[in-house]
Amino acid sequence: MSLVPGRQFANTEDPAHVAQYLIRYAGLGEDALQAIAELRAREELRFSEAALRLGLVTQADVDAALGASRNLESGRPARAQADAQLVVAHDPFHPHSEQIRVLRTAVLMRQGEAAANVLAVVSSQRGEGRSRLAAELAISCAQLNQPTLLVDADMRNPGLHPLFGLDNARGLANALAETAPPQLHGVNGLPQLSLLTAGRAAGNPLELLSSDALDALLVGWRRRYRHIVFDTPAVASYSDALAVANHAGAALPLARLHRTPTRDWKTLIQRLHSTRARVLGGVLNRI
Repeated sequence: MSLVPGRQFANTEDPAHVAQYLIRYAGLGEDALQAIAELRAREELRFSEAALRLGLVTQADVDAALGASRNLESGRPARAQADAQLVVAHDPFHPHSEQIRVLRTAVLMRQGEAAANVLAVVSSQRGEGRSRLAAELAISCAQLNQPTLLVDADMRNPGLHPLFGLDNARGLANALAETAPPQLHGVNGLPQLSLLTAGRAAGNPLELLSSDALDALLVGWRRRYRHIVFDTPAVASYSDALAVANHAGAALPLARLHRTPTRDWKTLIQRLHSTRARVLGGVLNRI
């Protein structure tokens, strides 16, 4: 590849690793790099600015790259550790792990050939097993050796951070409210899985989750991840999950045996049908 000679960019360089991150996760090929080099030769632009100007990356891509660079400079975010109750992460031969794989296969077949499978796990009430199902489904997707992102969109009663031994100081709420790069956590033993905790919402979570900021994040995430799984709040109490399902485009409803009333299940399905999300069957939790 021949780059444009001449002008040096010493005063217009991105922080370390930003260009490498964008090249890798936005899939910038030789033609794109040549176009960026030519534009930078004409104007004093950073690599990221030139890529944005040319429409080769999104602002969400750049934010993620800047966040990754800051993490490298200041120390990476704490790595997560899957709790023992997330059986699929620890015992692939357990019957429960096989049930999760069967569910994963059914969900992926119903989602078709989309570039990225985005899914919101939803249920009517608290205590129905929503967070565990979202976590184990994401773990199972990552075990396909495909990049997977697990997002806790339950800012009311977040449940993913204790399942992975993390605090909840910063997360999705901060990324949406501050338009800051989200702080993603790697997971020990699962190199293809990333986790975004809920964070602490200063404002109304429904407004945050209904905003264009989540759409902007999803644009970048769809480039980088094959599977994106959202945990959500209880639908009977809040409309947050419906907003997330709208963004995701697909929902997997969950009920718990001997706990979820039939009327609540019917109401849940009716409310999901009022969104743009496809309902991908349903799960009955017997645990």
